[in-house]
Amino acid sequence: MVQRTLLTLDYKGIVAALLLGVGFFVFGSKSGNYTFSAFFVLSMVLFLILSAIATKIGKSYKKNIHLYEYKRGVKNVLSNGLAPLAMSILFYFSGSFLFIIGFSSVVAAISADKFSSEIGVLNGKPRLIFSMKKVKKGTSGGISALGLSAGLVASIAITIFSAIYLYFLLSTTSAVVLAIIFLTILISGFSGTIIDSIFGYFENKGIGTKHTTNFIASMLAGFVGMLLFLAFILA
Repeated sequence: MVQRTLLTLDYKGIVAALLLGVGFFVFGSKSGNYTFSAFFVLSMVLFLILSAIATKIGKSYKKNIHLYEYKRGVKNVLSNGLAPLAMSILFYFSGSFLFIIGFSSVVAAISADKFSSEIGVLNGKPRLIFSMKKVKKGTSGGISALGLSAGLVASIAITIFSAIYLYFLLSTTSAVVLAIIFLTILISGFSGTIIDSIFGYFENKGIGTKHTTNFIASMLAGFVGMLLFLAFILA
């Protein structure tokens, strides 16, 4: 499955993804302890698998409307991979669990956005997030009920994986803390689709590209996750 997933990238994209994988493994370590290395790497592998699935859903229909993008390159890899890498680097130098939450929130956000954009085009008519004006499928800044629902499903998938993994990784995690982790990642991950659409709206105004939008939206979702976690813990 991982091999097939990597085949959705061109050769340069595969090299970039593998280099990022090395980075996640290295920065998952702390003082020689690689406790979080596997968590970082497996989270990104899960994202790649979900991305491949989302891309292939409705393949024939997307081809007919010229919205099927199979091979992706370095820019796609970096726009989705730099934000989680930044969180892993911050964790490496700080040792703070807060950046683990930030990392998981970012992965949930990029997964949610991927599902939202790939599946949202399969039905209905999207509307611009601010004006609610009907727009062409695939238009940046457009949202639809199907797209938002698909984004929520992807966020749930990443959240379940992260919560279960962190529960066993942190044997002292209480049920309350686990619930907080779950809600935090779920909400912040889903917020990534909304934030992406907001910045996508400005894309249509000539401000930024889909790659800068992906990076900024996912990074902001990570900070949303960290702030939510602190708010829940301190409440």
